Amino acid sequence: MASFAGDPVQRIAAGIKQAAISNASATRIAALLDPEAAAPRALAMPLGPLRVPGLDITVQPGEMLGIVTTDPAAADALIGRMPADRRVLAEPHTVHIFGRTLHEALDTGRGSDPAVTARALAAAHAADVRGPLLDGGANLSGGQRQRVALARALVARPAVLVLRDPLTAVDAVTEDAVAEGLAALRREDDGATVLISTSPPLLTRCDRVVFLPAARPPVVATHAQLVHDADYAEAVLR
Repeated sequence: MASFAGDPVQRIAAGIKQAAISNASATRIAALLDPEAAAPRALAMPLGPLRVPGLDITVQPGEMLGIVTTDPAAADALIGRMPADRRVLAEPHTVHIFGRTLHEALDTGRGSDPAVTARALAAAHAADVRGPLLDGGANLSGGQRQRVALARALVARPAVLVLRDPLTAVDAVTEDAVAEGLAALRREDDGATVLISTSPPLLTRCDRVVFLPAARPPVVATHAQLVHDADYAEAVLR
């Protein structure tokens, strides 16, 4: 009986989990399918400071906030708890590229402005990606895929952009250049940015960094101040 009942019970449990995931995804997709949301628009300005779920901290318009944790599950949980509204775009670490050309890959469904696209490509250092994109960008290197995904996020011009380890596959020189471009563009647009990462080039450009140690309360300071913390230094210094 145990052998007979085991498989159906596992399938029911998996179905419940998939239903919860699908419901969360449907909420985000519904916002994109809203005709008002799909219309071409300028930067969707925040209605006010955004409180980061799970942390006693808010991010201000134009601010770059870094969050450092050595627990991948905690980082994924932070992404999952971000509000599902039109102001917030939360980009997970896993990159998915859609479309057969770079132009199609950068299409957010909200109208295309060549000037905005050019600025995003320059900031993400992704203008070198040319030619057809095969099978969801399978012909691109990991670094190229990450830079295209970042450019797509910047083209959307969200009021709050949340990025999870966006530059792990690029070389050190490019990582620093993209970090500078990202910071400059987001501040120019007065958009808030939350970076869940252990990348020193990204954290250096953050106004504040929240460090989540495993056995201590969270610490909020700048990257330059936190590097003197042994646990933080071990997590981010290479």
